[in-house]
Order: sequence, then C-alpha cells, then structure tokens
Amino acid sequence: MIVGGKFAALALSCFPTAWSHGWITSPVSRLEMANKYWSSGMPDDPLRWSPQSCNGPNSCGAQGSFYTESQDTWLGFYNLAGLGVPVFTPGTDIDFSIKITADHGGQSWMMISCADTISESGPWTYLERAQDDRDHHYMSSNPTIFAWAKDEMTENYNSVINAKWAMPSNFSCSSGRGVGRWLWKTGNSCNDDKNIASKKTESFVMSEFAALSSGFGQVTMPSCTSDMEWFITCFDFSDGSSPAPTPAPAPSTPKCCWSAWGPLDVCGNYPSSASGGRCNTNFEKSCSGDGNCAVLRLSV
Repeated sequence: MIVGGKFAALALSCFPTAWSHGWITSPVSRLEMANKYWSSGMPDDPLRWSPQSCNGPNSCGAQGSFYTESQDTWLGFYNLAGLGVPVFTPGTDIDFSIKITADHGGQSWMMISCADTISESGPWTYLERAQDDRDHHYMSSNPTIFAWAKDEMTENYNSVINAKWAMPSNFSCSSGRGVGRWLWKTGNSCNDDKNIASKKTESFVMSEFAALSSGFGQVTMPSCTSDMEWFITCFDFSDGSSPAPTPAPAPSTPKCCWSAWGPLDVCGNYPSSASGGRCNTNFEKSCSGDGNCAVLRLSV
C-alpha cells in the first residue's frame, strides 16, 4: 500500500508516540501487516503508522485489544493481502529480522502458543536460540535470550537484529496454526534479571549480561525495582499443514481507483503497472467514476 508522504507525516504528528524502538519485520508480523498491508477491520491506531512504538499496555504492546485478536480474524487479513501465514516447521530454525529505531539494549525473548487470542497467560513456550546462532548476543545460562548492549545494533548492525530461534520438534497445534510474540525488555535504565516486571519472561544471570555489555564498552545498569520499558511484536504462524490462503473476496463497495492509496479491500491492490481510473472489482476495467464499477446482479 502506498501512502502519500504528506498525509503520513501529518498522521504521525497527530499521534502521541514513543518515537522508538523496534518491531519484527520478517517473518511478517501483525505490526508489519498493519503498516504495509492495511485493510478495513485491522487496528486503525498509531501503531499502524509507527509500528516501532509498540510499548502499550496490552499483550501485543498496543491499546485495548488491538493486535491480540483471534487467529481467524488475522487469517482474513492475510488472505486480503495475498500472503501466506508464515510457516514454522517443527524441528527447523526460524530466521527473524527485527528493526531497531532507538537502541536501548537489553534482553529479548521469542515465544509461541496454540492459543486463539494473545494474552499474558499464553500458555507460552519460549523458543531457544538456534544452535548455529549462539556465537553472538548469547547467554549460556539462558539459551532463549537474545541480549545486546545499548547502541550496539544501531552502531554495528545497521539497526537490524538478525537472529535465529529453533522451533521445537515436538511442538504442534491441533489447528495447524498458532500465535507468538517477541518481547524486548530494555536495559538503558535497569535490567529485569529477577523478572519482576508485569510482562513476565524469565530471570537471568546479571553478571553474564554485564560481560556482554562491557564487551561493547557500555556500563551495565542495575537490577530493576519496578517496571521498565518493554516493546512487543505479535505474529501468526502455521506448521505448514493449514490451508493455503484463499483468493481475496471482491470488494463490497465498488470504487473507481486512481492509485494504490487506501485499504487493500478498497484501492490498495491497484496494480503498479496500471494508470488512470480502474475499477476495484476488476482492475482491468477502466473507469471515470464509481458508477462505472457497479456489479450487475441478475434477478431470477
């Protein structure tokens, strides 16, 4: 979906955002879907424009129930976008890319669940780092964590975390689909080694993180005594057995489109090769107004 630059800048200026910090871009996450493939029914909130600011109170770092909705709700959005749900085959390693826009360092976890909706109670299974990806940002006392020093990703890694977590060989969901989330607890003011935060993860050995942090020339902040800043990205996955995406349904409101601006179910699927007015019910059909795109319904 293409959004006009001036409109996007205006929209961002109207929202109270944290102007930080990070979200999963690949495999496609719910935040990435809303940012790149928005369609009617998706959360229409500040994170749609600023996915990195996912430090809200709910279990996906947003407000209300946004991004925690059921698997079936989000499957419909994948279908509209023409995307398959990311496949996490049991027993394989999953490559993740995470964009960091303000690097506060700290510790992060990847977790998965067969639950239909996303909540703190999960139940969550923590993924361990892949065996061949443990030569960096790894703490042997806790093999689930990806840890890094403040500013390390922005200064040395082009502001992107690239890491692999291992999908357990014995993990399966009866539906063939599940949900997950990446949870980052920042380390710029304190470190939650005792797991006291309201967003529960796991405890870890502070001295091990301190060694990692000092290796980058950073001072390690003390243990947290209250909640710290966190960022969360939620996502969907399939074990590969669930059905392929169904064709996107025809738009319910016929419209003459002139560009790909707008939701996917309105004009967002306007072809990049097209020009001029095209009907969203059939982009091969030219139009000058919405009336040209009405779908004729035969009465019997």
